[in-house]
Amino acid sequence: MSTTTDRARPAHPRRRTRRRIAAVAGVAALAVTAVGGGALTTLFTSITGNTLRAEVPPDGTTPEGALLRVTGDPIDHTFDTSGHVDQVRGDWTLTNHGADATTWDGAFDLRSGVPATLAAALTVEYGVVDDQGRVTDWRGAGTLAEHRSLGDVLHGAQAVPIAGGASVPIAVRLVLPEPRDLEGAAGDELTLVADFTVSYLDPRLAP
Repeated sequence: MSTTTDRARPAHPRRRTRRRIAAVAGVAALAVTAVGGGALTTLFTSITGNTLRAEVPPDGTTPEGALLRVTGDPIDHTFDTSGHVDQVRGDWTLTNHGADATTWDGAFDLRSGVPATLAAALTVEYGVVDDQGRVTDWRGAGTLAEHRSLGDVLHGAQAVPIAGGASVPIAVRLVLPEPRDLEGAAGDELTLVADFTVSYLDPRLAP
């Protein structure tokens, strides 16, 4: 019995050795394919059957929470560089279409690829607007390249309250005080795009 058992044992290690060699060879072949065998095939897996529903609310109802939207015409202006202190004004309205109060702030966001010399030469000003909608004062916010937000300049904080259903006027002014600060070849036109972005908190997620 012991002799028969000793003869049967060697067969298993040989099989394991062959399998290990085959596995190593397979990994090596995969590595060669990944490195120099051309593009890999893209495979996909998915979660199917996602179902989304929404019930239409009754007419005249106001959903909970806050929904802020800023409206008005974008500023589109070519500065006159033949003189000093050319400027352009923008007047917008921020409205809370929700029922709940929230806090907000607004600032310009420069899009990528803007000419740094134009952004550094333009100054930003925010208007103090009275109850009749008139601008009573303009307060500087730095250059368009490095400027402070509306809330910081006008309210000393970056969280300005707005009630549910309320509207707030926004007056901004962009000024080119010194056209000789612009750099480049004579006659070159520098163009940049800046979005005025309003950010606000969702009152339904407040702790």
